[in-house]
Amino acid sequence: MVKPKLIPIQVPWQIVDDTSYFRLSVSEVNNVTLSFVGRIFGNNSINFTEYDIEVDFKHPLKTQTNVKWSDRNTINPSDYDWSEINTSYLPYKEVADSDEHDRNYKLFKEEWLETGICPVSNAYEIVGSIWTEFHQSFHHYLFVGADLYFECIASDMMWKNKGEIDWFKSP
Repeated sequence: MVKPKLIPIQVPWQIVDDTSYFRLSVSEVNNVTLSFVGRIFGNNSINFTEYDIEVDFKHPLKTQTNVKWSDRNTINPSDYDWSEINTSYLPYKEVADSDEHDRNYKLFKEEWLETGICPVSNAYEIVGSIWTEFHQSFHHYLFVGADLYFECIASDMMWKNKGEIDWFKSP
């Protein structure tokens, strides 16, 4: 059986994998919006800043959320073909030692700063999905957060940065 392939969505942000705070909004006007905490490296900084990212899914046919698959992984890694993703950057990848982890993280940050695109944004399009088999003009999107994941079959998606998050500001 051929597994569906994960294709990373080319964006400058990464869904924060420890405090993503997914928020979902559904409207009657054929629109679904997912908001979450995303991190972005800026101005060749070695540090990232956290932002409120909002993704609008146009003409959604189906949406689904689910809780973490295991204590270690939000999704079941064996369900997908990961060949389009540099898996050495994945946070749950087993590494021989902390030096290898540090090297991988350094390469991850360097690639992100050099290209402006996050190598592992935790946002994917699933190619070869059974959900889009009969709706070929639609896309199957997968957004992986800290404690749950969100899937949407939609004609398109667009994102916007709603601004930097100030964790110390009173609501």
